[in-house]
Amino acid sequence: MSVKLIELEIPKIKTFKSMYKKAFIGVVIIAFILGILDSGGSGSFFKSFFATLFLLGIPVLGAVAFYQKICIKFGIGFIKSNMQQYEQALKKLGFNNNYSGIGIVIDTEQKKIAFLGSTNSKALICDFSDVRSWHQSTMQETTQYRNQDNSYAGSKIQTLFIHIVVHLASPEYPEARFIVRGDREASIWSARLNALINE
Repeated sequence: MSVKLIELEIPKIKTFKSMYKKAFIGVVIIAFILGILDSGGSGSFFKSFFATLFLLGIPVLGAVAFYQKICIKFGIGFIKSNMQQYEQALKKLGFNNNYSGIGIVIDTEQKKIAFLGSTNSKALICDFSDVRSWHQSTMQETTQYRNQDNSYAGSKIQTLFIHIVVHLASPEYPEARFIVRGDREASIWSARLNALINE
């Protein structure tokens, strides 16, 4: 067994927290400026400041959350940028990038797999022989609908993300997962893992 968690040397990766922080600071600055501009008139600074903070903050932070969801689901934007930095850091460690996806890099020459976090600099490295099994998993959101009399009218299930969950021969790190863009890509990754590990 050689499953190990390593810290990659990556100068700067974008995180969920840093994106929310930048958006919130931007909203506070705009609210502050509008509060000052409005305080010269008949309104008070605090009333304008908090009204702008509330009315602008909710949509802006909602837009950031939506952007992050799209980036994770399709591997674009900051996720793609982070993944490129991970791959470069792994290459410096002698890791060959034969196959890669959102959160996974496979080195067929050394028979190793690196599972990567989307917003941290850690990588879980394992040998092909450490992989025990894998399966497709989904993260779903269920919305229930009600009639006017509050009786149940049905529900809608929406798939947010599709993962491949890989079980490892390590009690400390028993599973790893990576995101795929859809059922077709999940099928391709399952077949690829089967071909590489069961050769």
